[in-house]
Amino acid sequence: MYKQARSLLEQARDINQALGARRTLAYSLGNLGDLYLETGDLRKARQLFEQALHEMAPSQDARGKNWLYSEMGLVLLAMGDAPAAARSFDEALQCSRQIDATAYFCDAPAGLAACALAQGKLDEARQYAHEVWDYLKEHGYMRLNNPGGVFRTIADTFDALGETEDLQAVLASAHQALLELAEKIDVPEWRKSFLENIPENRSLMEMWERRQQ
Repeated sequence: MYKQARSLLEQARDINQALGARRTLAYSLGNLGDLYLETGDLRKARQLFEQALHEMAPSQDARGKNWLYSEMGLVLLAMGDAPAAARSFDEALQCSRQIDATAYFCDAPAGLAACALAQGKLDEARQYAHEVWDYLKEHGYMRLNNPGGVFRTIADTFDALGETEDLQAVLASAHQALLELAEKIDVPEWRKSFLENIPENRSLMEMWERRQQ
């Protein structure tokens, strides 16, 4: 529900700017960056993530830095700059190693798999994708920041590598995860929007449905 979200996030940004609260301002800017990424305005998204990383820099918040570098990697990858995206994902990976929570490793390796694939480094892409998939099989998706994005990336990687069995297993797991997450949303309109208006969620559902035909 991007239109409603934008107004609220801009208010949060303005309040944090007025307070001089740099760390929470970084989160507000990052959430706005996510909104522009999801709606296809990559230039604006990149600008917002750059601002967010600047505001977050003095903080010791490794989790926040991990998230921002991962999202910046997604923007750069969408802009076609796989080498720069890989550097950003690698920064995210370094930040995640400061956190005693393995779930935060998933976004960066998933992004590195996509970067490797875009550069024709198939063995590297396979290694990263299986690292993420092994985590998901053992621990599930509940602690991921963006389950749909992670599932979509490794599904695309397995599809490109021709690993049909793993692709089918990922899509089945993603389908179940998205339905479970949607079920937690009480408002039917919002539930429908979650499945249909978020690009990676919509594409996963469509990939699953095509495989069932």
